[in-house]
Amino acid sequence: MIEARPGSFINKGGELMMRAIVEELSGEADLVVEPWIAPYRERARLGLLQKLWVRRLGPAAALPAAMLPRAARRRFGIVAEDQIDAVLDASGFRYSDDDRYGPRSARELEGNARRWRRRGKTVVLLPQALGPFQLPAVREPFLRALEAVDLVYARDARSEAYLRDLAPGDERIRRAPDFTIALAGRCPPDLEVLVGSGPFACLVPNDRMLERTSRDVAARYVEFLRSCAREVAAMGLRPVLVLHETARDAPFVERLGDALGPEPRVVTEPDPLVLKGILGAAAIVVSSRYHALVSAMSQGVPVVATGWSHKYATLLEDFGTPGQLVDVLAGRDDLRDRLAVAVDGPARSAMTDTLRRRAAEQAGEIVAMWAEVRARLGLPAVRPRIAGPIA
Repeated sequence: MIEARPGSFINKGGELMMRAIVEELSGEADLVVEPWIAPYRERARLGLLQKLWVRRLGPAAALPAAMLPRAARRRFGIVAEDQIDAVLDASGFRYSDDDRYGPRSARELEGNARRWRRRGKTVVLLPQALGPFQLPAVREPFLRALEAVDLVYARDARSEAYLRDLAPGDERIRRAPDFTIALAGRCPPDLEVLVGSGPFACLVPNDRMLERTSRDVAARYVEFLRSCAREVAAMGLRPVLVLHETARDAPFVERLGDALGPEPRVVTEPDPLVLKGILGAAAIVVSSRYHALVSAMSQGVPVVATGWSHKYATLLEDFGTPGQLVDVLAGRDDLRDRLAVAVDGPARSAMTDTLRRRAAEQAGEIVAMWAEVRARLGLPAVRPRIAGPIA
């Protein structure tokens, strides 16, 4: 039995990571999650069992599960921690000085990992952004947590450098790409109803650009998005606002206002694989959401990206298009040039070819990563392809 620890499903990136784990391991291992990651119906749809662990009880967190007879737990899909053999941490971006919850997250990982190690569980940190680790409140508990981890994967060169600087010579450190790259998107049959007829551009905002950037960038960000919408419209593309995290990013609908045109198109699709399908059908994606960029580029769709941490620059480097990362404070001409390169002509064709080639290369690296993880979990090196696609 394996516990998976992705981010909340409120963030579609977290759900994409959970979907990738399910696609790889379902049918070969029972997968368990804590209930806070998603509503019951969404967990049940993926066949996920529920770990009963009440964190607010502190040292007695396992007591409610222990009080339930095993037969009752089995009937209701409830799992106690002592039934779990391994843990896969897919937090995304929690263990860093740059995350507001970095010290708390590092302390939580330390306590969990040391407890899991005492109880003989395999612990793997799946590919994610990590570091920097300059703050003692982050560095010291994370370093102690690493002592109880079997494998840790950085998903980019800078994260790997931060790790190796923290723990030089540690043979458990690996590098592998974001493991959602190989997930297939599903284009909805009513795409034209959602986005209108003809070519379109997806604009994917991120409220963290207002919270985690400099005052100048935060003040300029909404106008930057408005400029993007106007520029793509001038290039003959319909701007479509895509909310990758609906609740947090919903205020952008009003903030962008008339920049989206007289008949604004806004997509709030709950299924992240359908979202990926929509992004894959776009002519270009302008995004500040990491996994929206992954979803677009892994399908050969050019992007213009903005971001608030090192993970954005390194992602574009891994896909061979570092020049498509744009400074929000850059001038209109610079933005227009980046958009034009991605929208039309030989430069777009070359970019699309590069994206597809890099996506295929990284998909191969993901297969190798899973083979190593599966060996640690005691599973066959190659997954038997017996299950159908996730509905």
